[in-house]
Amino acid sequence: MGYVEGTIHAQGFARIFVPAQLGPREAVQVIGEAGASDVKLQGREIVERGLALLDPALATNEFAAGDRFTIADAALFYVERWTPRQGIELPSNVARHYDRMLARPAVDRVLRLWGEA
Repeated sequence: MGYVEGTIHAQGFARIFVPAQLGPREAVQVIGEAGASDVKLQGREIVERGLALLDPALATNEFAAGDRFTIADAALFYVERWTPRQGIELPSNVARHYDRMLARPAVDRVLRLWGEA
C-alpha cells in the first residue's frame, strides 16, 4: 500500500496530473508545455514500472496482500482506474486484479454513484 501511495500515485500520477508542481521549475516555466510533457512522460514511466513491479505478486495472489481483500486493494484499485484515461496498459496480472475489483458489488455501487459505471 505504501508503494502504491508513495510511488505510483505520489510520484507517477502526480507528474501526469500536475506536472508544473513536480517538474523542474525552469523546464516547466521557461519551456512551457514542452517541459510539462517531459514531466508527464517521466510520470508515465514511473507508473508503468511500478505496476510491472507489482505484477508478479498478483500472479500468485488474488489480492494485493494475499487471498483476501484488504485496504491495499482499494489503494491499488484507485490508481488502476486512472490508467485507461492516460492510455496506460495494465500488466496482465494487475489487469486481472482490476477486473476482480470491478466485479465487487461495493465497487460497482460507488462507480455508479460517481457516474462512472
